[in-house]
Amino acid sequence: MPSIPQYLIETSLCLLVFYGYYRLVLQGRGGFVWNRMYLLLTPILSLILPGLSLDFLIENLSTAKSQPPAFELAATENPLEKIWEYRLETVDILMVIYLLGVGFLGFQFLDKFWELLQEFKLKRRLTQFTNWKINQEFPKTSFFSYAFWNNLQLIENEEFNSDFNIFKIEEKHGSDVLFMELLTILCWFNPLLLLYRKEMEELHENNYLFHEASVSGLFKNYIENRQAEQAPHFNSVKNQSKEYFHKNKWSQAFLYSASISIFLTLISLFSFNLIENTPFAKPLTQTYTTLQNFGNYALYKKEKAPAIEHKIIWGNQEIKLEKIASPNGYSGEIEVTLEEFKALYGERIQVFEGEKEKDFRTMDIYLQILEEKGRLWFPNVENGVIELEHPRLGNVNDRIMQGDILSFTGMAEEVYLAGISVKVKNPLETYRPEISVMPITKSAPAFGFQIVNLPNKRALLKIDTNNVATRHIFDLYVASEQYQIVHIPDFNTNRRFVDVAARLFSEDEIEENYLSIARFDINVLPEYQAFQSQLVQLDWGEMIANPSSENYITKDFKTSYSKELNLKIGEESFDIQSFRLILKEKKQAAIAYHSEKIKESSLLHFLRKIIPETSIYFDDLIIQKNGQYFYLPINFVFNIGKDTDKFTLTVKRSDDDTPKSITKRDSYVEYLHYPMSELIAILTGNERMEFDNKADEPIIDAVFESEYLSVRQGEELLLKRLSQQYYYSSEIRFETRTVWLLDPVENTKKIDTLEYFHHLKPDLKKIIVANKKKGLETLSPGFMDDLSNLIEREFDLTVFNETGLTKAYGLGLNLSSFEVLRKQLERDYGLKMRQEERVVKVVKVVYPE
Repeated sequence: MPSIPQYLIETSLCLLVFYGYYRLVLQGRGGFVWNRMYLLLTPILSLILPGLSLDFLIENLSTAKSQPPAFELAATENPLEKIWEYRLETVDILMVIYLLGVGFLGFQFLDKFWELLQEFKLKRRLTQFTNWKINQEFPKTSFFSYAFWNNLQLIENEEFNSDFNIFKIEEKHGSDVLFMELLTILCWFNPLLLLYRKEMEELHENNYLFHEASVSGLFKNYIENRQAEQAPHFNSVKNQSKEYFHKNKWSQAFLYSASISIFLTLISLFSFNLIENTPFAKPLTQTYTTLQNFGNYALYKKEKAPAIEHKIIWGNQEIKLEKIASPNGYSGEIEVTLEEFKALYGERIQVFEGEKEKDFRTMDIYLQILEEKGRLWFPNVENGVIELEHPRLGNVNDRIMQGDILSFTGMAEEVYLAGISVKVKNPLETYRPEISVMPITKSAPAFGFQIVNLPNKRALLKIDTNNVATRHIFDLYVASEQYQIVHIPDFNTNRRFVDVAARLFSEDEIEENYLSIARFDINVLPEYQAFQSQLVQLDWGEMIANPSSENYITKDFKTSYSKELNLKIGEESFDIQSFRLILKEKKQAAIAYHSEKIKESSLLHFLRKIIPETSIYFDDLIIQKNGQYFYLPINFVFNIGKDTDKFTLTVKRSDDDTPKSITKRDSYVEYLHYPMSELIAILTGNERMEFDNKADEPIIDAVFESEYLSVRQGEELLLKRLSQQYYYSSEIRFETRTVWLLDPVENTKKIDTLEYFHHLKPDLKKIIVANKKKGLETLSPGFMDDLSNLIEREFDLTVFNETGLTKAYGLGLNLSSFEVLRKQLERDYGLKMRQEERVVKVVKVVYPE
């Protein structure tokens, strides 16, 4: 939508073009019906055209079209507005003047119209208008189909065949006058509309004169006098009586097509924004901006007390803090290059409240290292000396790489720093949406009621009021004025309470747009709940979300965005009756569009402009089944990543004769003939997992390849694809089990002989050769946790590392049997193992048979 000054100027320009064409071409030539419709429609078109946006008819716009026009910059938010408690601008005064004008003229109009309505009760309504007799009263005036009569008697023995007031009724003069009056009231500041009203009055009057010129009767003298007053125009009207019905058809076609051409030309200029590239665009743009600035000129302003700024200065980096909790909880984040991050190690962190520095001495640091697939915790780190020593990994300062995140918490006097994040930029990192949708709920609908807390409204109690099982809930709320009862037959849900926090975006974080009239209210519809044990996915062309999607690039998106949505629940497909689509660009405000179809022209216009690093959410989905409408309590998201997110990923069942193998190299990984349970365990970091239906699990061939993404990123995408394709789910359990412990080492003499424990870089090739000669497998990369994981994988046991040691690089292991390995560990390295009953965290994986 254009800015207000732009809209007013373009509206006036349209009106001027339409009026000029009427005066120069149509007046006296177009005929009464065509000219009347022209005068009625063109003011409305002048108000509509500048507000239209019809770029969807053009596939390839010029590159200039992608640049925001200058006048839009004037409409952007002025950051200075945030420092004023009260600000009176010129536009406020102008708006008051406009409303006073509308109110004054509207009151005058309503006063006259009210008198007219009172007269209607006393006057006669006409149904036929021919051959009025001399003994009837003469009509004084008319409005719509009512004639107002005076008391004069006509001369006897005379008849008349027509009268101006009666003729006005026949030609709908009253409705035209009313339309022009209302339009003039709304746009009283535009003098062109006054000219339009004058033209409409003359059109009706001259049409009557034309009519009377062809008949004889009572008004012959009046017509002759009128003809003398308006000779030029009346002659054209009179000539029209001879020519109108005998015009050349091509001449009439020219007049009508020329009128339509004017309309199409204005559409091209304003609706397609081609006006930006026309010669007169620059002065128009300057006028837009000048008027906008004039409107924003502050006549009076009262300054707010400036808010106290909180920030962190760390070396040459500044982190602005935002308040996230009362009274003094703050958070903040920045993104730096690896070189900039390493320069921060020896710098002291300074915390400022305004100009005052707060004492900040120690902090807890959390380091998320991508290659470790988890977070490392370093408590009580001294400010100014960032030495990150980990009991297993040793000093990790030099292990921090692109994509890693360091965050810290602590108290700076009374200011609580909650999660200050410093991320190392990773140019090859895949796009991650700022808001993630919740996974599909698998819990059965166990509740027969739901309380919906609406902002600034009464809360709703959704319930089947005839259900005996929930009668006690109904009795609790039915008498309360704070709740509104919504009866929904056979209502059931798996959520007892819903509030604004359950929405993807709060009301102040999103702009709502309604592209179609809302037919459904999700708060009065039953929930569709037959999806807990089903595969649920939303197909959009070639894109799939269930409920979130992988990253698609813009090229892939453009081949799918104009395709229909297809919702699948199990083997059944559903028609989506309405939805809310939310566009969320990276670091931009969200915009929502409510619509009933994805091919809505306005919606396609916005989707065509999607840029990389954008998430497209779908919620408030209404579906239909067996003639009944349902609300689907599932949100979906399609992620449009960077162009560097392009990759090839295939997952399929393996052939029986394919040998089991794994291949990894830069940006390429291949797993052939891997059982699904084993592949999931590898991709999740060898967590303790149990699998239902393991006897019937699929054997997988999986291949990932990309020009930009790493193997680690490929394995993450592969794990997500397995979840989407085979729809497995997982849950955490704690069970008491018999486990094996790697006990603390009493005598480290044997293991101290390894080169790694003397801080020497071992020669891995030499160690592997030496172990092969002994018939042993070499442990690599070489930590005690890796040893426990290896024993778990090889012998299907649960093993805990409690040696107190970290490094075990190059251990030679005899894996012929568990007993042989256990004795060898004790004999060669002094590592003892024993059994014990313990509570174990287990991840149980379930997927359909």
